[in-house]
Amino acid sequence: TKASGWADGLGTGVTRLTQPRGVHHHNGEVWLCDYSNHAIRKYQTTGQLTTLLGQGYPTATSGFTDGNAAAAAFNKPAEISIANDIAYIAEKDSQAIRKFDVNLLVVSTLAGNGALGKSDGYGSDARFWQPISITADDHGMVYVADYGNERFRRINAETGLVETLLHTESLGADKRADGVLVSPDGNTLYVSEREGLIRGYSLRTLSASLTQNYIKADSALRLFVSAGSSATSGSTIGATPSLAQPYGMAFDTQSADIIVAEFGNHRVLKMNL
Repeated sequence: TKASGWADGLGTGVTRLTQPRGVHHHNGEVWLCDYSNHAIRKYQTTGQLTTLLGQGYPTATSGFTDGNAAAAAFNKPAEISIANDIAYIAEKDSQAIRKFDVNLLVVSTLAGNGALGKSDGYGSDARFWQPISITADDHGMVYVADYGNERFRRINAETGLVETLLHTESLGADKRADGVLVSPDGNTLYVSEREGLIRGYSLRTLSASLTQNYIKADSALRLFVSAGSSATSGSTIGATPSLAQPYGMAFDTQSADIIVAEFGNHRVLKMNL
């Protein structure tokens, strides 16, 4: 149903969400960030919707608390990614990256501590400003679109070390860090920007250039999609489609194409690589 609220249950006539954002398919279930309910919910193929994490019910109360699943609290979880039985959550208004062990049912904070900032470092020493997109690979790396700081960050899931890979302000105006996706082999980072661009970067090249603090548009960059000048409903779908605010991205596991949620044009597109 289109009505907002908070209700678990079976079927669309019973269940309620409030501004759901990021989703992740895991073992036949859909895990989603119930953004304004400050919760993580799970949708099963039977139609059953269940609350996994969050203390908001029934008044959508936010918080920033680690611990077992029943006690953990969140503040505007924006996106979720699951790798190696760990769910990584970009928590926009807590300025932190949380993780949930799906076997131990325990929530902890991987990086950030609730304070605004942009410094790199280990764990709670690192700072974020509105992290809104996250993706994790199977090699122990987590990538974050740090929207407020206009940066794309990488976190070592084992050590908690946060590094800045890209400063998008170095590429020009209106290039907010909106979405992030890593290729299944862990070699390419795809980023979407507010301007309407989706770019692909070789992570091997980025790793060799981290001392520069940011990577400009050079031979390491491959431009896949270019933007039009405005968010018009008639934008072209073709070899180089015009995009308006591409946000969420995911890989089609069967074709290896990228699926793009185009916020400004109210569409979902598939991008052939």
